[in-house]
Amino acid sequence: MPDVVGIGAVNVDYIVLDNFSTNPAGGHNNRLDEVFDSIEPGSERTATPAEIVQALEAISDYESIASVGGSSLNTLASIAATGAEVTVGLVGVRGQSGADRLSLRSWFASLRIDDRHIFDSDDLAGVCISRTNNGERTLLTSPGANRSVLKYLIRNKQAIVSYLCEAKVVLVTSFAGLADMSPLLDILSEVKRVSPSTLLCSDPGAQWTNSPVPVGVDSMLELSDWLFLNQTEFDFYTNRTDRDLYHAKATSNRPMAPTSPAIVLKRPDRVEIFADSESGFEHRIFQNPVQLRADQIVDDTGTGDAFAAGLLVSFASPSISTSDGVDLGFRLASEKLRWPGLGGLDRYSDIYENYV
Repeated sequence: MPDVVGIGAVNVDYIVLDNFSTNPAGGHNNRLDEVFDSIEPGSERTATPAEIVQALEAISDYESIASVGGSSLNTLASIAATGAEVTVGLVGVRGQSGADRLSLRSWFASLRIDDRHIFDSDDLAGVCISRTNNGERTLLTSPGANRSVLKYLIRNKQAIVSYLCEAKVVLVTSFAGLADMSPLLDILSEVKRVSPSTLLCSDPGAQWTNSPVPVGVDSMLELSDWLFLNQTEFDFYTNRTDRDLYHAKATSNRPMAPTSPAIVLKRPDRVEIFADSESGFEHRIFQNPVQLRADQIVDDTGTGDAFAAGLLVSFASPSISTSDGVDLGFRLASEKLRWPGLGGLDRYSDIYENYV
């Protein structure tokens, strides 16, 4: 059974970077602007099918890269690419890629990602169109086949619970366009009841840290042992929480409730961890030793996922400390930034060798 199991969307990412995109007709990216003008820069929005068609037509004018995507899947791929003795698997729905020369089934096999609890659909896979402009990444997403995930979870609940209970770590990431995640909450609640030692990590992303939050997500985050949040997500989550524990902790060092999940607050220059420990509350700050300059960054899509991979390797490997996991995460994320999509995976094993 896999050591780390992800639950999340299976997407095809179309990555457009204005700093190296070329328009055959010359001039400004007018067609792209028409698509992205309705989205706040640096944010993410679920698109209608018509908007996705319009966006795909627009990016055909520019250099773009099609890559397998989805937050959980990016993290699992990063873990697998390190060569660490940590096996990985995914629970989700795998649609058809719709992209030339991109076979999702073959891609899973090449990275040895266990897919026994992947449901294969004839529908098109989810789509995420990523545009980085002036250093800000904006995402337009469509759920595609991922819409079927709730039916799959309900129909296979007990088998999935058993599968997750065998894992050391379970990582949950968001699904776009689904308003009620109660079936997933039911599964995770049962996993924590049956196997409390299984670490539950959640990375809600922009989809689950914007109003309205899908039904069941708040309870899911409270059930988690670890939350991975960027600054915007941290502010949204803590400001919505009645207890406001983490915000209070970050500003005044008041004690946290024992049942509160630990938070990993991700920033480009540092990571902060807020967590209970045997000696009381801990607020640890880790400076990023490999932060890149803006002119060195090619694509930041999935950078947080690469960082999470380093920390999850430490969770699943007793010989690697949390501090080393954070450092590994920094270095994986730094390498990821130099490549579009998942282009730098073949370099991750060299990075990991320093921690063996």
